[in-house]
Amino acid sequence: MSFRKPFLLIALISLLTSAFLSSCGVSAAAVETPTAAPEPTFTPIPTLTPVPDQEPPAADTYTLSAALDLSAHTVQVQETIRYTNRQTEALPELMLAAEANAYTGAFQLSQLTWQDGQAVENIALARNQLKIPLKAPLAPGGTIEIHAAYQITLPHLVSPGTDVRPTPFGYTENQTNLVDWILLVAPYQTGKGWLIHEPSIFGEHQVYSTADYTADLTVSPAVEGLVVAASAPETRNGDVRHYELANARNFALSVSSEYQVNTRQVGDVTVLGYNLPLYPNAAKQALDDTARAL
Repeated sequence: MSFRKPFLLIALISLLTSAFLSSCGVSAAAVETPTAAPEPTFTPIPTLTPVPDQEPPAADTYTLSAALDLSAHTVQVQETIRYTNRQTEALPELMLAAEANAYTGAFQLSQLTWQDGQAVENIALARNQLKIPLKAPLAPGGTIEIHAAYQITLPHLVSPGTDVRPTPFGYTENQTNLVDWILLVAPYQTGKGWLIHEPSIFGEHQVYSTADYTADLTVSPAVEGLVVAASAPETRNGDVRHYELANARNFALSVSSEYQVNTRQVGDVTVLGYNLPLYPNAAKQALDDTARAL
């Protein structure tokens, strides 16, 4: 195939165009050949990859089985702690608040084991703090389970004074109070460590993270009209009193056969007030103030 004829035709058209422009007084050199506009380019917009919904870590849990002996003023406790590391750094140890140990002779730890039943070694128990070294650092998001068995010997409560710290932990002739009585994992602050304090003379010195509590309580000897004021509603299964409390910072009990119980209903919330017969007016005022605050 020959390309000579198309080439000559193109050349002839070019010469005629130049002659026409010259006759019109326009220089062919002055005419700019239109430049074709560049084709637009498109920058692709990145597509966001959907992030699958992630379930938040399950709440820490405390499972308790307690046997209260009102005559001996002792409590036998079986406790299971399930703790999740919600920090951004690994934890080489756990620090537990052991408030009962701050009272002389009140706390006796008989057993501390891992989930597999092996004994926890090299623990350090000093005043109100129990340090538990871990076999391996607990990575962020990791969960660990610890089982503890201990006895609490409740102190006899005395009237507070300028040098005696008022406390709800112990017993009187009218009632038995269990407050800050179980082992609780202290809160952890990234970069600062465990947030735990020694007892002071007045005021509350500890703070706790929220957790879910399940507790079974038995009380002996049997006492007619015994009332247990607890942090959660009570259900009964024979002699076992059962409690479940979610998203709370502690679990407390107060036991007496002399308690008078009063209630206030605020919407779907039932407020219960417990008082000894000596203080009916103060009890009513406290119950009314609580109801108004809701």
